Amino acid sequence: MITLVAFELDGTLAENKQALLRCMGEALGDLLKVVQATVSGGEWPQFHKKIVSQLPAHADVLKLLLMATPGTNLDTLTPLTKATPQTPRMRLWRLP
Repeated sequence: MITLVAFELDGTLAENKQALLRCMGEALGDLLKVVQATVSGGEWPQFHKKIVSQLPAHADVLKLLLMATPGTNLDTLTPLTKATPQTPRMRLWRLP
């Protein structure tokens, strides 16, 4: 049984330097109903602009992990807020 799906951001989930299309945001939201997803390819402001702001209200954001390109941050969200463009709701870890 598949329990985790991982994606690169630019060129996979979205066109390079573009936000997710609404239909892709809906599809990712539906995927989060059944598996955990990890998205790699940017820093928090970029994740917020390109991914989080495009997710539907029903998306289970607790299952969404956002890993910065250099692999130094692993961010997650809370279900109530989806965070702000400046900062995630929870940083699981950050290496110096």
